[in-house]
Amino acid sequence: MDTSDTIGSLMFFTLIVVALIAVVMLGVFLQRRSNRHPMADQPERNAAEIEAHVMPERDRNHR
Repeated sequence: MDTSDTIGSLMFFTLIVVALIAVVMLGVFLQRRSNRHPMADQPERNAAEIEAHVMPERDRNHR
């Protein structure tokens, strides 16, 4: 095994390791609650309700 084979093997090993780390970090990023849209679990409201300051049905029951 000469140095050109060693460098090629090192290059592919490094590429695979970096790809695996990137996949793991993407999974961690997507699982964090802070990286989700702030209104993701909220019911939709139309513009008329917002302009009339009508509270969503969910909030009306808790007051």
